[in-house]
Amino acid sequence: MKIHRKSHFKSPQKDLAWFDAWVHKLEESNGRKYERIIVETALGKTHVWGLNTHDESLDTLVIFPGARTTPLIWDFDRGLDYLHHPLRIIMVETNGLPNPSDGNTPDIKSMDYGHWAAEVLDKLNISRAFVAGASFGGLICMKLAITHPDKIKAAFLLNPGCLQPFSMTWDNLYYNLLPIISPKTANVSKFLDKAVFCKPNHQLSAFAEQMLIDYEVFAISGARTGRRSPIIWMPSWPK
Repeated sequence: MKIHRKSHFKSPQKDLAWFDAWVHKLEESNGRKYERIIVETALGKTHVWGLNTHDESLDTLVIFPGARTTPLIWDFDRGLDYLHHPLRIIMVETNGLPNPSDGNTPDIKSMDYGHWAAEVLDKLNISRAFVAGASFGGLICMKLAITHPDKIKAAFLLNPGCLQPFSMTWDNLYYNLLPIISPKTANVSKFLDKAVFCKPNHQLSAFAEQMLIDYEVFAISGARTGRRSPIIWMPSWPK
């Protein structure tokens, strides 16, 4: 697999410590501990979070996050509980995004991310699974489905970057570019309110929303160089 781009933390020790503290805050809020798994892949070390991974009698769900997000946002306010089905859950920190995985990225136009996703499943001894992807994560699911369809029971693509074009309206461009130009808390909050949430139907608790804002400021402000897209997607669970 050819590495097309490499990204990195500007201050690795400081930034990784911040990310780890952020995860601990989420664990304390949710009252559960995420399993930490590291697998060696063609893109280097890939960090994976897990829930119920030792119960092989359960169906497996593998989640790939959107650009400049972490799969852990799927569990804000214990959101994964709203799946209402017992599952082994694997949350993959995609290489090249601002997370603990190595920053190696293949050519996005190639099928390499599909081969990488299959390798992650193989390293975790997962023969077939349900896969879900949001935005950029949907693109990875699509490439996995093209390259290794035998590994997928069903795919759930939510606002997938591979199928749904990005809206080029002036309002949408403004609110998406605002946090890039000035990655401040107020601007990220405005972006979320105007371009992501649909309150009151699609809304997080005050704690979770602040966690999301903190993470986005961390990610967009240049914690890791490389792709600079503020576009994110938040899952909306039925409650």
